[in-house]
Amino acid sequence: MELSQAILGRRTVREYASTPVGKETIEHLIASAIAAPSAMNEQPWSFTVVCDRSVLDELARKAKAHVLAGLPPAFAANRHHARG
Repeated sequence: MELSQAILGRRTVREYASTPVGKETIEHLIASAIAAPSAMNEQPWSFTVVCDRSVLDELARKAKAHVLAGLPPAFAANRHHARG
């Protein structure tokens, strides 16, 4: 894939299937991420796999609140809040 194709073809996914991801797929994704280059080859990898939907929902809620709390007031006042 060419760089321009990757940049221009990117999309944001905001809705996901409820089908669980298999353990082999998760392990493959982590192995692929570990193989990616890192700054000065520091390899600062840390991965957390969350399979419990209620835990994932709570983490998402807290992460959104944290990000919104850190926005400058002028930006936050005009920001549309994400669903969830």
